[in-house]
Amino acid sequence: NIVKTEKGYRVEIAVPGWNKSDIEISHLRDTLTVKGLCKQQTENKDESYVYKGLSGKEFIRTFTVGKHIQLNKAYMNKGLLCIDLDAVVPEQDRPRIITIE
Repeated sequence: NIVKTEKGYRVEIAVPGWNKSDIEISHLRDTLTVKGLCKQQTENKDESYVYKGLSGKEFIRTFTVGKHIQLNKAYMNKGLLCIDLDAVVPEQDRPRIITIE
């Protein structure tokens, strides 16, 4: 999910069963990259899966962001990795309102 917030955006990625230490987030220029690093699910040898919905495999997701987007914070919330991005537009790049005399 990508959510529009008051200050910018929030990226939400479902990562059930993953730990913070298994995830790497990087932001370079206009690219936000999220990597899930080598997660091996432990399986009980006395059980066999009828359906396996959680793969636990490595993953990479990349997002193109604007040049005025800054990474604010990242946190886990109920199986979601949330990444808050702030839109910080410098004054010289904001539109100016011109009054007509």
